[in-house]
Amino acid sequence: MTDNTGTEQLSYWAPTSETALLPGTVGDLLRRAAAEAPDRLAVIDGAAGTDRSWTYAELVDQALRLAGALHVEFGAGARIGVWAPNSPEWLILQQAAALAGVQLVTINPAYTYHELDYVLRNSGCIGLFHGDEYRGAAVPAMAQRAASEITGLTTHHLVDWIGSVVTPPTGTELPQVQEHDIAVVQYTSGTTGSPKGVLISHRAMVNSAHLVARRAGLEDGCVYVNPMPTFHIGSCGTVTLGTISAVGTQVILPGFDPGRVLEVVEQYRATALLAVPTMQLALLEHPDLPDRDVSSLRVVLTGGSTASADLVRRVKAAFGCRFSITFGQTETGGPSTQTDPDGEVWEQVETIGRALPHTEVKIIDPVTGDTLPRGEAGEICSRGPTTMTGYIDRPDDHSLREDGWLHYGDLGTMDDAGYLRIVGRLKDMIIRGGENISPREIEETLCTHPDVADAAVVGVPDNAWGEQVGAFVRLVDGAKVGAADLEEYCRTRLARHKVPRTWRLVEEFPLTPSGKIKKFQLREQLAAD
Repeated sequence: MTDNTGTEQLSYWAPTSETALLPGTVGDLLRRAAAEAPDRLAVIDGAAGTDRSWTYAELVDQALRLAGALHVEFGAGARIGVWAPNSPEWLILQQAAALAGVQLVTINPAYTYHELDYVLRNSGCIGLFHGDEYRGAAVPAMAQRAASEITGLTTHHLVDWIGSVVTPPTGTELPQVQEHDIAVVQYTSGTTGSPKGVLISHRAMVNSAHLVARRAGLEDGCVYVNPMPTFHIGSCGTVTLGTISAVGTQVILPGFDPGRVLEVVEQYRATALLAVPTMQLALLEHPDLPDRDVSSLRVVLTGGSTASADLVRRVKAAFGCRFSITFGQTETGGPSTQTDPDGEVWEQVETIGRALPHTEVKIIDPVTGDTLPRGEAGEICSRGPTTMTGYIDRPDDHSLREDGWLHYGDLGTMDDAGYLRIVGRLKDMIIRGGENISPREIEETLCTHPDVADAAVVGVPDNAWGEQVGAFVRLVDGAKVGAADLEEYCRTRLARHKVPRTWRLVEEFPLTPSGKIKKFQLREQLAAD
């Protein structure tokens, strides 16, 4: 169809092979790194006031002990949830689960009990490893409630459990994990309401992270600072496994604090950082920046939302580094396209780069399925070794086709050099600070309120977060409930980032002839306010 020279006319990019794929599993990746540099630091706890660290030899040794315990308690192929904020223990559990052939279900620590309950039941988890109180939420109590209400579910306090396993169970023989086995299950918002459980194989996770690291130019022994939430593929995949693929050192932070990020970049002479645009703005605006030596940074990566030309220039000037934008979905196992870190500013702000090696991309007419001519807007599709295996219990979802093509729901164009540009979305998805938010999920929650007749949720442009959540609500006749009441109702049922920030109480919605709400008009109303 095309030879990637730009002489053909169709929006298709054939897979390239300039970077070889890595064989094996997540556990194999760790074993190779430990064999190559056993005494090199693999993980540093970036929490303030701590000095904990693990060499590769120590990390693989502890992960193997814990893998034995997981195998005895749960068995290969079982699913266990991890519901805790960033910590070295989170990363250790990830490696132990991989070595034991146990599927790790990563759960947002900001979830309410209702959201937790859904994920545990939908995924069929038989174990839950949880943290302590998080943002005022009584996590241990909610974990115990889940265990009492879900048959067969056992719970462990993550840190306490890891500390209790000092020797591997006697006579334990770990299973032979295969690269096509499922490594993690991650839940991502969709337009159908409830989050979808995405099945990601070892091969997909390892190679997505490896290919991004190579294009970013990560050097052997890199020091990668990670403030991203570990339940997200960009953290436990792109950063964590990308670091191990370069036999580097990961500094894992408990969360994003701009002053602390700048401090650890200086302290550990960090060479790489992944941060969404909102984080980068906070770093640039932090008063400590002029007094911190951040000259060690070689590359800053971003993703999740667009970066302005001004932001790219400011980051490169402030840190003296290269800049690279990644783009993908949970369903692509991590990024599927990436910009050249040595590319011009226009590449970083106007495009989402070109397909990673071994990934083919096309732009299609969403109605006919035909591949479109270069430059015409259509749905982005990709196929390659990092694509998800599928969804949990979603037989009617056709995002992933039998021929291996994944349909994104994003509208884009491709130029003659293979660069992709995002021009819109087929879906109503809201993207806030790099997090996908399903309007349908919020609408369904609002409509469970006895005073709500109907609701429509849309994205509201926001300079800091890209988008915020806006809600239009039609109340039942005679209802006296206000926006503050509805916001509090949502706070008890949805994670904080999903709660609408903008509210409009309306008497009617603008409708299409078929009775569908014209959401574009609602967006226009908010933009005009």
